Formats: sequence, structure tokens, C-alpha cells
Amino acid sequence: MPRTILPVFIFSLFFFSAVRSQGLYEVPMTEKISHSPLIFEGQVISASSFWNPDHTMIYTSNLVRITKVFQGTARSTEVEVLTSGGIVDNKVITVSELLTLEPGTMGIFFSYPSVSGLKSPVTGRQLLDIYASAQGVLKYDLASQRASSPFENFDDITGKLYPRLEKLTGRKRINLDPAFRVESMRAGMASKEMAPGITSFSPAMVAAGKFSDPANNNLTITGSGFGTPTGMARIAFDNADNGTGGTPLDIAATSDLIVSWTDVQIVVKVPGKAGTGNFTVYDAANVAAVSPVPLQISYAILNAVIPGYSPSNLMFTPYNQNGSGGYSYYYSTNTANSGVNFATSPQEAAFDRALKTWQQSTGVNFTSGGNSTAQINDPYDGINLIVMDNTAIAPADNLPAGTLAVCVSGGYICNGSLWVVMSGFDIIIRNPGVSAGSTTFNNGPCATVGAPIDMESVMLHELGHAMNLGHINDGFKGSFLPNIDPQKVMNFAIVNGTDRRSPDWSALTGGRYTVNPKGLTYCFAITEMTPLNTVITEARDDCPLVFPGAPTPLNTVVNFDLEHSGSNRFVDPQYTAVLTSGLGTAVTNNAWYVIRTNGAGGALNLTVSNYTTSPVAQSACSGAGVELAFYQVSSCPAGQAFPAPVAYRSFNANGSIAALNGLTPNTSYLMMADGLSNTKANFTLTMVGTALPLQFLDFTAIKKGSSVQLDWLTVAEINNEFFEIETSKDGSSFYKIGMVVSNGDNNNQQSYTFSDPAPTTGQNYYRIRQVDRDGRFTYSKIVSVDWSPASSIMLYPNPATDKIFLLLSKPTGSLIVSVYSVNGILLHRESAASVTRQYSIDLRAYASGVYLIEMKTDTSVERSRFIKR
Repeated sequence: MPRTILPVFIFSLFFFSAVRSQGLYEVPMTEKISHSPLIFEGQVISASSFWNPDHTMIYTSNLVRITKVFQGTARSTEVEVLTSGGIVDNKVITVSELLTLEPGTMGIFFSYPSVSGLKSPVTGRQLLDIYASAQGVLKYDLASQRASSPFENFDDITGKLYPRLEKLTGRKRINLDPAFRVESMRAGMASKEMAPGITSFSPAMVAAGKFSDPANNNLTITGSGFGTPTGMARIAFDNADNGTGGTPLDIAATSDLIVSWTDVQIVVKVPGKAGTGNFTVYDAANVAAVSPVPLQISYAILNAVIPGYSPSNLMFTPYNQNGSGGYSYYYSTNTANSGVNFATSPQEAAFDRALKTWQQSTGVNFTSGGNSTAQINDPYDGINLIVMDNTAIAPADNLPAGTLAVCVSGGYICNGSLWVVMSGFDIIIRNPGVSAGSTTFNNGPCATVGAPIDMESVMLHELGHAMNLGHINDGFKGSFLPNIDPQKVMNFAIVNGTDRRSPDWSALTGGRYTVNPKGLTYCFAITEMTPLNTVITEARDDCPLVFPGAPTPLNTVVNFDLEHSGSNRFVDPQYTAVLTSGLGTAVTNNAWYVIRTNGAGGALNLTVSNYTTSPVAQSACSGAGVELAFYQVSSCPAGQAFPAPVAYRSFNANGSIAALNGLTPNTSYLMMADGLSNTKANFTLTMVGTALPLQFLDFTAIKKGSSVQLDWLTVAEINNEFFEIETSKDGSSFYKIGMVVSNGDNNNQQSYTFSDPAPTTGQNYYRIRQVDRDGRFTYSKIVSVDWSPASSIMLYPNPATDKIFLLLSKPTGSLIVSVYSVNGILLHRESAASVTRQYSIDLRAYASGVYLIEMKTDTSVERSRFIKR
């Protein structure tokens, strides 16, 4: 019986246990309560960013007004909560996977006094930390009365969340602001005469945060009753940091992301944190209208919101930091302060594989600078550090409970520009001896088995952030191992026990956009990143748009490169349409080929050769290999709407694959090859069998006396009726000169011969037209013979139209001319008792085709062939 596998989220909205995620693992509410002396409901009033004393990190103090207390005692109705990252002057730092707060955010906060020693830059008072960071705040969506954090979702704040907290803390809540009632903030019902309504929006898919590309970023919403951009008017997108259906991302009608707002149409720039899902338009009176269908997000660009700047929403972009076109990264080798030598750690190989994947798929110019004894993250020091968590890092920067790894990105702001220039990045990875909480990793190269998190998948995700990609919504499918289809690389969540080591279409498209030069002129004396010349692609990465009309030749050889292929759910089969059982499986890195059977159908045999994996050691791993699914279709089905496969095969080494029997005649079969557990394999498939047409093993033409002898060898004659022999003077226009009947259905090698009794002077071209019983045919290759006999008679022109002339090298006393059909039937004969050197034959009564002519003089008999057009 399959073992239950529980889904994993970075910012999840569903109740599961024993879950893991790309950047987080689940922290139970009981653990958060036990580590939080003060649990309160509150609303963020304002925020102030500041540098730490060493000027290596920016933090933000968030002023929160408390409305209720569920545990502990609040000494004041206002507290200040510490978060990592922020903006000071023209510098901005973001930290992936950790808690971010914006003024207006309301929810439940699980807090404890900060051990960082940092003080509020405004009041000087002690700051509060949030236990488990992003998981430590249950953010409210007051309009729907929902509350959510990664891995938790409550659809009724007062009816479910409040009682849950009171039960676990063992006490009633204390109201510090009795006048505030959460339920009074519920969105209004659409009952008024001019209630908002959305009829359509375009485009259906946008690139979130790609402000430089209005055609693919600006969303036009059409409807009625939107009112004026005042009061509570806003647009609420699904937030890619916490997934479909969670606490939304609100864009106020007064935001500079709003291009225009009228009663019937809104145009908005879609920000980088917006995820795939339905969006909602609220009018000034807080009455809601939900989009009729979900908005699709192709990929997301990392954004920064810079208050006081115009524009205030900016895109991160890379530059040539190291003078060699990109960024140099360094492994921290310092083992002091409970550190780990990353260069010799098990995690290093996983990081290296993930980086190689990005380099070869996008050309991102991240290259090794060697090792460093540095241990402290500082995105402005020029050392892009890959480091395990350690005690030299400030306590505020140690990875909190529930966090697997983070990417710290720094940037310079150009006022008046759309861009934040990425100053550098650091990736910090969980260290069991230092980081709060605990979890387990699979460092590879074998696939993940059981509950661990795949380190290579985590590194691929965090490097995506270093390339300035944001989160998207596109999660896993399924509930049980091994029948799980993992999420996209930059999705906010993954599943423990699965592997996502190849870039999907979203990550690939977004990554190539962020990496490639955009023709920018910066406000600093710097240049853009130059991509590495390493990009490798698999030409068959997507289902082919055109299917062949002719049968696939026997012994067709096809090379597959699953090391450099990915997935694309817009064109790939659904995860339950790969196995013939209908159970699910991972669809991660695939390539395609179409096979068309001959007129008889039958069996298809496949042989695997040149099988290798990357890394090589993966070939010995249990569960590694390749799966093949075959679909009987005449064109590519719509993505996620494939029929059930007619056959399924798998392999993990060279050799023969079990035959596919009973294939229908004259039918196309679409084959998808995909890596089992994301195995990155290269291999060659050779195709044979009775379902494929006859193959010419050899075809030769040689002079033999006064004729040309043609010989050919075949194999796998199924449904073959006869061979037609064709000739040509120019190698282009061919004419039939004979026929040979097939030896009959046979898989063994067969030999045939034919003699051309009358080759023409000069070059003679030949080919064989093999004809099936159903009329389908296959051509051999073209061969040629240069025929230059010592002839006393010349025939011209050849091909001829109305007349053909015979030119004798000397006069002769008599001449008998005979014309035969190509089958040897005498059509005409005439003689002349006395002739000159030239003689002509009228061809106007002859049909177009090939003819033999015999010319008999007193001293010789010569034969030749001519063509009547």
C-alpha cells in the first residue's frame, strides 16, 4: 500500500502534518505558542528601516498597535516588531522566505523579546522577534474574515481562530481595544444598484513585476460599478508568498501601480508578489467583485517597494559586479562559531548541480571565486557568500524555526528608474547546530526517499531568487508517494520526498529574461551582466506542432537529452495521464517524438544505447531512469488534457525495451520521455519492428556488359507488394523502367536484382520505389552510373518532345529502327535502304514515358533508352 506523503509549502494554506517546503518546513501552532511569551492581535501602523551597527544588514522596525492579547501581558498598546530587510537611503535588502510586513497588515503575532540586541531606531525600545518568522504571523483578510500563514488557514477569524488560540493557551483573550470588532470589516454584499462586476480582463497571462514590459504586465479589467479610486477601493491579488486562496495582496486604488481607474475599466501594473488565482476588485464602499476566471502568472520578477520614490515599485536587475560579466560566489570554509566548511560539506555538490542547471539553461553569469573565511552575510561586500548558518551571524539573521535556507539580495536604487541594481547576494543554509528547530535533508545525487527535503531542489529555488525571480503559484498534484507531481521551481511550496531539479517553463522563461541584457543605462558607472556562453537546449522539449505524414523509417535513431529539458504544464500531460494505471507520477524533464506506423501496423521495438546520467553516479541510484508514455493521437493534445496512454515503458540502462504490440496501421503515436524522479539522462533510441516500413539496407548500380545491373537488399518486408525501378537523366525527374514483385512478408533480409538493358549515354540516375498493398510507398536512396559506350550512333535530344534524332558517325547502306515500350512490346519499326548520317522519328503520337529504341545497321545492333515528355 502506498505511503501517504503530505504536501509541503513555503506559504501554505492547507492543514497537513509532517510537511516541508522549498524554503520552509512546518512549525506546529503548539510550538509557536510555547516559544512566544506574548501572543497578540494587532495592526501594523508604520515601518522604519535602519542599518545594524556593523553596517552589514538592513532591518525594519514595524510599529504595531495591539487590539487583543491571547498570551502574556502587553505593557503598552503599541509594540515594535523586527523583520529582516528594508530600505535605507538608496540601498535595499530583501530576504527570501522570511516574514515581511506592510503598514495596514493585521493579524495574530507570535512574539518574544529579540535577542539581537538591536533597538528601535525611532524610540530606542526593545524590539520583538516573531517566532518562526513568516509562519509566526497569521495575517488577516478582513474582507473575507480569513486568516492564514504558511501551513495554516482559518476561514473564520472569530468563530474558529479565536477559539483555537484560547483552547491552546488556556485563557480567554483580553481586549485592549473593545471598540474594534474584526467582523465589522467584512466586505459589503454586492446588492446595491451599481455594485461592481467584472466581465473580462486581458491579457489572460501576465509576467508579475515586469514593469518594463507593459504589454505583458499591465492588466486591463473591464466591467461596471468600479466607482472612483477613493475610500476602500482596491484590487486584491492572490499572494504568491502564501499561495492560492490565502491572505491576498492588496493594491490600493491610489497606488502608482494603478495606471487608470474608471467606473468601467481599470488598468493596473501587476506586482511581483501577485500569483496565479482569482483577483478581486473592491469599490470605495468595500463591495467586492471577483474575476470570472483565475489570472495566470507566467513568472515573477523580484520587486522592491520604495516609499517616496517615483516610481515606487521597482524591478531588480543584475550587473557586471566582478568585471568578468557577472558575479563571483564564494564558499565559506570557516568552521569557527559552529560553522561548516561548505567546500567539503555534503551540501556543496547539491549547490553545484543546481547552479550548473541554471548556467546551462539560462547562461546566468555566476562563477566561482574560490573559498572565503567570511561567515557573515553582507550583500554589499562583493563576496557573494554561500554559507551554513553559524553563531558569527547576528542572532537576527540566524535561520528561524521552520526555515530551510534564505537568499539575501542587496540593491542600489536609481531614482527615476524602473530598476534596482543588484549589489550582490548571499545564500544561508540551515545548520542543525545553530538554526532554530530541526529537519532533515537529502543531499543527493540519488532521488529523495521518504520525508527528507531535497537539497538540490532547495538550492535551485534559492538561486532563482539570486537571479531576481519571485515566487509563483503552481503547486504539486496528488497525495501519495510515488504518485506526486512536484511544483514548479519558483512555486511557494514543494513536497517532501520529491525532486524538482530541472527548470520548468516558468523558471526558464523568467530566468532568461532576468539574465539577458536589456540595453539599460544605469545611473552608476557600471555595465549589464553578460550571460555565459553555456546555454544548452533540447530541441524536442515541447510536443511537436507538426506530425509526420509518412511512416517512420525502420532503424530510425533519435538522441534524447533530458539533462537539458524541462517541463511545461501548458503543453504537458496531466500527471495522471502518464502511467497506464491512471495513477499520478512526476512530470519534470521531458522530450517528445512522433512515431507513425506503416500500412500493416504491428509491433514496435525500441533499443536503448549511449545511456548516461548527470551526475554519472545517479545511474546507480534506485529509482533512477526514464519513463516513456505513448499516446495514440493525430496532433498534440491540449496541455493537461491528454488521453490515457496506450502504452508505458521505463528503463535505466542500455538494452531492449519490451515491444509495443498491436499498433494500428497508418497511425501516429506521440511518445513522451521523462526522467524518473527527475533523472537527468542522455540516451539514444533505435526503432525497429513490423509496425515500421521496409528498409533498404543497400542499393547499388554497376555496369555489366551492355547493361546496368541494379541490386538491393531489404529487411522487414511487411505489406510490401512490389518495387518499381525508376531512372532519371538529371537526378530530379524520374521515370519508371521496370518492376519487381516482392518476395512476400518477411522480417529477414531479402535480395533483389534488375537489369537496365538500355542505359543512355552519360550519367544515369536510379532509385527504387517500394509500394505497399495499400498504395503507400517509400523511396530508396539515389545511385548513379556514368554510361559512355563506344557507340556509332548518337540519340538526341533526350528527353525529347515531338521528334528524336539519330546521328550516325558515318553513312550506312541500311538502317532498321525499332521502338519498344518499357515492358518490351514492339510499338513501331521502319527501315531505310539508303540513309545519310542523320535520321529522325516522329514522336507526336507517343504518350509521355520511357521507351527503348533498337538501331540495326549493316555492321551493328545498338539499343538505347529515351524519354518522351
